[in-house]
Amino acid sequence: MSDRWDWLDTLELSPPDEFDRIVVSAGGRPILRLAGDAALVLAAAQRVNPRTIDAVTSSLGGRVAVEAATALLDAVGSDPAVVRSLERRPRRLQVEGPTAIRLTVVDPMRLLARAFPLHRLARSRATWGALAVLTVIGMAGTGVLVLDPTSALHRPMDPYAYLGIAVLFTVVVILHELAHALALIAHGGASRRVGVMLFYFAPAFFCDVSDSWHLSRPERVIVALAGTLVQGAIGAALTLAALLGAPFAPLLAAVGLLCSVYVFANLLPFVKLDGYVALVGWLDHPNLRAHALVAVRRWATHVVAPSAPPVLPGSRGLVAFGAACAVTPVVLVTAVVSGLWSNVGHLQLGAIALLVIGALLLAWVVVRVIRLARHLVRVGAAPARVLPAALVVAGIAAAVLTVPIATSVRGGYTAEPSPSFVALGPVVAEPGSRVTVFAPGLLPGARLGDGVIAGGPEPCTVPVESIAPVDLPGVPVDAECWPVEVNLAGVTRGVAILETPPTSILDRIGALVDTALARTVHADPATPNPSALPPREPDKRETSRG
Repeated sequence: MSDRWDWLDTLELSPPDEFDRIVVSAGGRPILRLAGDAALVLAAAQRVNPRTIDAVTSSLGGRVAVEAATALLDAVGSDPAVVRSLERRPRRLQVEGPTAIRLTVVDPMRLLARAFPLHRLARSRATWGALAVLTVIGMAGTGVLVLDPTSALHRPMDPYAYLGIAVLFTVVVILHELAHALALIAHGGASRRVGVMLFYFAPAFFCDVSDSWHLSRPERVIVALAGTLVQGAIGAALTLAALLGAPFAPLLAAVGLLCSVYVFANLLPFVKLDGYVALVGWLDHPNLRAHALVAVRRWATHVVAPSAPPVLPGSRGLVAFGAACAVTPVVLVTAVVSGLWSNVGHLQLGAIALLVIGALLLAWVVVRVIRLARHLVRVGAAPARVLPAALVVAGIAAAVLTVPIATSVRGGYTAEPSPSFVALGPVVAEPGSRVTVFAPGLLPGARLGDGVIAGGPEPCTVPVESIAPVDLPGVPVDAECWPVEVNLAGVTRGVAILETPPTSILDRIGALVDTALARTVHADPATPNPSALPPREPDKRETSRG
């Protein structure tokens, strides 16, 4: 056989499954799954001796022609996964496009291959059932902590506690990834990579569990959910300790909250996280998300171009799943951007970060639109159908960008020397804007009262406790103070939420640019509008200062 097929010696083939499919591995790591003639030809090419294309086709009884067998072997040999597997050493740093950059840190086989007591636990269904129960209990406990305004989540913490949150949560996430590897190794698989990555421009950890395709469906689900269940159980223990008043309760409650959020996000089946991996493993459908998105595009293309092939019969569920896969990332990114906008958009670094994220999202949308336009041209879409659809999309985009939307900004409240809303950067506000004050804490605590902005901002120096939920007495910070008309006798500091005037996304982008360039963006602090202020007795302002 030609030398161009020497790569066959580097591959390992699994026995055919019940559907006559084989898993192709290189260096102990699965890289392809083949079925049909491709699987038959590859298996025969490794089996025959002498290794010639005629011997391959003869061993198959003439089922596959020489030309077809040659083309199949060439196609497998040119597959990017096979080409990468021919490298002498696996690359520690792997770049799979701008949204997926992986750096391998540790080989879990060296850590866990001989941990036999842990293997026995990982092979027990009872272990994972108990962890699932603990995860549910932990998420319920987190709900109690969030809803109770007097809980540990609603208290300020010292700076070392915030450092402890970062360290402890990082350790928990590492255990999450190692749990995936342990479950896979315990069930007879191999996991060679655990490391860090950039996933859609956000830092994350990863564990390679591709070898789970050798396992049964229930075992694949266990491997996929192992990390989430371990993290959920750890979060449950921390949450219950915080509920029982253990030392460092605010720190434990904060990490428990992060674990619950992490578990919830990981179980979403519409993005490539643990829930999705469990779903495709149970359905035995690799690349389900990609296939679903193709089905959505095919359906949409057929709507605007009836001459294009329709969606295959019985694919409605796949189209619905693809639509959810397309919408979910948009919703998640929108929620993250909205939260950043409210909490750090008025800070220079926060504004710069939001502008960078916005530019990347815009570039992504432009690329997608160009690809869609090219696709519609290729399938011969009629302009009479494309133009109305384009106008509707353009109208929706224009409305989203230009319709004023109410928003809010999180800041601080201080009563010294006078009641003020405190912001570390410039905010857009006007006299009469409502301010709601809560007890200080990592999450806003009990609602203490409402007030309104009574004038323009002035530079001020306030204790850092007035703007951040941190116990750090005696440390001043430069800020902007907006006078507030409020009656909060005895309250000296708290968390304050300022309702800013309704503005469009375009106006907010302009404000972000001004903030990023350190320009002044707040409104002209002219004379307050007396009609916007609530009636009050003359001595109430003096009382609130106390």
